[in-house]
Amino acid sequence: MIMEDENEIKVKELSPKETKVITAYWIWVLASFAVMIIFAFIGPLKWLCAPICGQLMAGLAIAFMVKDKKRKIGKILFYLLFVVVGLALLIIPILSKVIDFSLPQETVLWLALVIGFGVIIVPVITYFYSCKHYTEEVDAVVVDYISQSNSNGHTVRTPVYEFTYMGKTYRVNNSSFTNYGNPGLDQRVTLLIDPEDPEEFFDKKRGVSKIFGSFFIGAIFLVVAILGLVIVYFHPWG
Repeated sequence: MIMEDENEIKVKELSPKETKVITAYWIWVLASFAVMIIFAFIGPLKWLCAPICGQLMAGLAIAFMVKDKKRKIGKILFYLLFVVVGLALLIIPILSKVIDFSLPQETVLWLALVIGFGVIIVPVITYFYSCKHYTEEVDAVVVDYISQSNSNGHTVRTPVYEFTYMGKTYRVNNSSFTNYGNPGLDQRVTLLIDPEDPEEFFDKKRGVSKIFGSFFIGAIFLVVAILGLVIVYFHPWG
C-alpha cells in the first residue's frame, strides 16, 4: 500500500500464499537442524545427519537463487557450489547403504565447520569485492522506505536512495530487507555505484551490518560443529 504523504513508509504486505511459503520454509529449516542434532546422539541413525544436512544445503541454495532477482555469475556459481555439495551429501550416504561404500560419520560435522567459516568469510570477501567493483562515489539521501511484513508479524524495511549522476536523478533500492544498519529518513549517505549502470549500487554501512549478521549465523554452525566433533573424538560423557 503506497501512502500519499511522501514521507510515509511504503508497506509491501505479504499475500496469504507468501505467508504460508515463508512459514513452511522456517519450519523446514528449524526441523532439519533439530533432527540432525537428535540423530547425532543416536548411534544407528548418525549416518542420516549427512543426507539431512545435504538436502538443507541444496534447498537453501536453490531458495536463495530463486529469490535473487539479479543473478550475477559470481552468485550463481556460489549457489551452484552449495547445490552440488548438498546433493553429494544427500546421495552418497544413501548409496553407501546399497553398495559397499562408507562415509565417515564426522564428515557432516567437518562440513558444518567449513560452512560456518564460509558464512563468516564470504560476506567479508563480498564487501571488499563490492568496494572495488562499484568505483564511483555519489552523495545520496534517504527519501523513503519500503517495508515488508514477514510471517512472524515483524516488519523489515529497505531504504530508498535518491542521487544525481551525470545530470540524471535516480531513485534506487535493493531487495535486502532488515531492521539493522538502516540509515534514517533524510539522512545523507555516500553510495558506491557502477558508472556503466548507476542503478547498481553498494551501501558500505549496510554492508558492514550484513557482515555482523552473517557472523552470528556462522557462529551457530561453528558451535554446533565444534560441539559435535568434541563428542565424536573425545567422548566427554563416556
